[in-house]
Amino acid sequence: MRKEGYFWDFSRGQYHQWTDVGSIRPDLPSKPPHSCRSEHALGIESTLRFPRLDLTEPWPSGLFRVVSMIDVLHHVDRSQQKALFQKVAERVKPGGLFLYKDMANGPFLPAAMNRLHDLVLARQWISYVPIAEADRWAEEMGLVREHAEEISRLWYRHELRLYRKPA
Repeated sequence: MRKEGYFWDFSRGQYHQWTDVGSIRPDLPSKPPHSCRSEHALGIESTLRFPRLDLTEPWPSGLFRVVSMIDVLHHVDRSQQKALFQKVAERVKPGGLFLYKDMANGPFLPAAMNRLHDLVLARQWISYVPIAEADRWAEEMGLVREHAEEISRLWYRHELRLYRKPA
């Protein structure tokens, strides 16, 4: 039995949809995308799809038990950030989870390094979303914050939130 719509990851202009996790599939590609290499090594079918999704194109249909948005909003024009956050969060099933992580806009040095990283590698001047603003958007949508965490790696800093949509 397929478990369609279990997990939807909207990250870096692509979405990943996991379905039917746990069955064996011998015909996996020899070089799967980085994020599914461990499943490939184990011979587990996770039925991953990695289509590139432009914001103006149709989105996958349905609701998902888990939706994640990782390191996306700082690349989106400030005027469109709230609408995108809401559009992604709307895909969470009642009782499901929305995992949100993005670059932190402080303290100064990690925020400057985050910005420099994207300026050099992505050639983009990023637009931070203050985490309090993301929390407010989630609350406006009726999501309940279950976990909050700040993550520091090397000179970078990120903010992680886990929201639940009430059943």
